[in-house]
Amino acid sequence: MMTRAPPRRLAGLACLAVVLVAGPLSACDPFQEFCASSIECEGGNEADIEACTIVAEAAVERAAIYECVEELEALNECREAQSMCEDGLYTTADRCVDTSLTYNDCVAAAQEAISQ
Repeated sequence: MMTRAPPRRLAGLACLAVVLVAGPLSACDPFQEFCASSIECEGGNEADIEACTIVAEAAVERAAIYECVEELEALNECREAQSMCEDGLYTTADRCVDTSLTYNDCVAAAQEAISQ
């Protein structure tokens, strides 16, 4: 069974800044829907959804440190638009490779600049 992930809501984009300021358990959680869909597909419970959102929010904090937020937002938007449940695995099936590489390159360049 294949089900497409719901498109990113505009409210989710507006909440990204709130997550950075208010922290992981903010009432405004742009990752809640994505994580819920992922955990529903792969099996899990509320604790798994919370863990997923914490990991996603930590990625946003990391991206902010390395000044790669735009690249991460593009990757997250791709994942949300392209992810689907395939045989118990929530996957993009390699449809976000380019945006993933762009984000990873940004982080690597920032790490390199810091280490010099």
